[in-house]
Amino acid sequence: MKRSRWVCCEALLALLLVFNAQASTEAAVTTLSEAEVVLSESDAPPADDADWKPVTLPYVAWRAKPGVTGSAWFRLRWTLDHLPSRQQALYLAKLGRVGEAWVNGQLIGRSGSLDRPELLSRPLLFAIDAAQLRLGRNTVHLRLRTTTLFSGVLTVPLAGDIGALGPMHGLRTFAALTGAQLQFGAALVLAVFMLVLAAKRPSERTLGYFGLASLMYCLFLLDWVLVVAPVDLVDWQVLRGFAMQGINVSTLVFALSYGGWRWRRLEPWLWATVPVVGIAYGLDARGVAHPLDAFWLQTASILGYIATFVAVAWRRRTRESLALAVAAPGCFLDGIFGVAPEGVSLFPYSFLLLFLLIGWVLVNRFARSLGEAEMLNRELEQRVEQKRLELERNHQRLSLLEQEKAVIAERQRIMSDMHDGIGGQLISTLSLVEHGQASAQQVAAALRECLDDLRLVIDSIEPMDDDLLPVLGNLRYRIEGRLKQQGIALEWRVQSLPQLHGLTPRHLLHILRILQEAFTNVIKHARATRISVDANVDQGRVAISVSDDGAGFAAGAPTAGHGLANMSERARAIGGELKIRPSARGTTIQLLLPAT
Repeated sequence: MKRSRWVCCEALLALLLVFNAQASTEAAVTTLSEAEVVLSESDAPPADDADWKPVTLPYVAWRAKPGVTGSAWFRLRWTLDHLPSRQQALYLAKLGRVGEAWVNGQLIGRSGSLDRPELLSRPLLFAIDAAQLRLGRNTVHLRLRTTTLFSGVLTVPLAGDIGALGPMHGLRTFAALTGAQLQFGAALVLAVFMLVLAAKRPSERTLGYFGLASLMYCLFLLDWVLVVAPVDLVDWQVLRGFAMQGINVSTLVFALSYGGWRWRRLEPWLWATVPVVGIAYGLDARGVAHPLDAFWLQTASILGYIATFVAVAWRRRTRESLALAVAAPGCFLDGIFGVAPEGVSLFPYSFLLLFLLIGWVLVNRFARSLGEAEMLNRELEQRVEQKRLELERNHQRLSLLEQEKAVIAERQRIMSDMHDGIGGQLISTLSLVEHGQASAQQVAAALRECLDDLRLVIDSIEPMDDDLLPVLGNLRYRIEGRLKQQGIALEWRVQSLPQLHGLTPRHLLHILRILQEAFTNVIKHARATRISVDANVDQGRVAISVSDDGAGFAAGAPTAGHGLANMSERARAIGGELKIRPSARGTTIQLLLPAT
């Protein structure tokens, strides 16, 4: 069977059970509709010969005896054709704020006291022992007490089996009290949420006004939450009037803000009516004559926000605005349906529809905001992904361009180095050969220098990872054989060296040419028999020294050519320093390079 059919069957079964329970309840319960009343301050039920007069229930004290306060005793007859075997009960939907119940001259229960009267007339269920009852006529006495601060209502009592009256009492208690208490909790959560939201986001000021209305509503619902007032009843009436007008004014300001209207000059006057109504309630409670009319102030505020919601709905014609216009008149439910003395006051539920609607507006707004945020996140993710792919493509293009640029720059550097070094030497040698001024040995020497220079260029472009030792090793391999041919011994004392940060091919070429120039000067001019190469760390710098034992020269003496000057210029170009220490027994050239 489909789920929908099961739901229908369950609903029909529930209805049958309800009707069956109602029938059994009616069979086990007696309605005590005939009553007599007498005004008496006696603490016990008056005697049968008292001035009892028939009365029709429900009895409303302020209607039956306007301006009369004190105690009213009611006498009702409960006839039993057999003695019950189970516990019985007396159920009263209302017995004022202070009252008592007696059966056959015995007190079975009371509500409130004159010192601490209850805030509301609650549904009452008084248990009766079967031993208190007798066959035939039983007498039930009810006492209703009224004062200038509160009046009283007595509804038609029901007597019978406690098992039948218990569910009725529970249902009435839920409708009269528990439902309002649940609303109190929900309204308090809603008020805190809206007020915090308005404080965190000034743009949500409109919801803050309704949060204030919810908070005022919580104050008013304290009548249904508390059993007795924590302060004097007069002060409690002031608080009650303050809360009621606070609800109306907050809702009116909310409606104006919701419609996009800000009447800055009117709002202070509206808020001023809140304490005025509270004061009027307090004066009324004390019986003091005053010119303040709380009723018309409250009515004007209520009609004001109803008219505002209707105007907004007429202008916007949206489901949200139309629903608010329909829910706004709910405050009149208490005035229309709550006047029946035997009925449940609907005032706690008069704002329920409006609160539910505002809650729906909030949920709908946040759901829409979350949906928009998710959509924006998806669009943002797509855009980010597109930008990422675009950046990746651009990066690849830039990488290719950088590689091409680096290749072109390196090609240009190599061409420039070859033009300045090998090219110059080859042109000079070619000129000498063409003019017959060069011997075969001179040509061979020139060609060797060209090969050495070419090797230097090749060594400089090999990746060395900022390590100078492989470069020096290649130089030793290149130069050692040439030195032996010239009869010069090579002493190689190179230690482990730190890495040189930013050791580019141009830097390597400068270092190699400085060292090559040093070896060339020794071979051509020093007539040395020994050359020493030392490499170590000196005061945080890498020091490479080339020393010979040949003919030196005096410090400051002029030298032929520009070799030493070029060596110094190359050292400065790579951030280093070149030191030359000539002497009569040889010359030492030291290259100092910054270490990482």
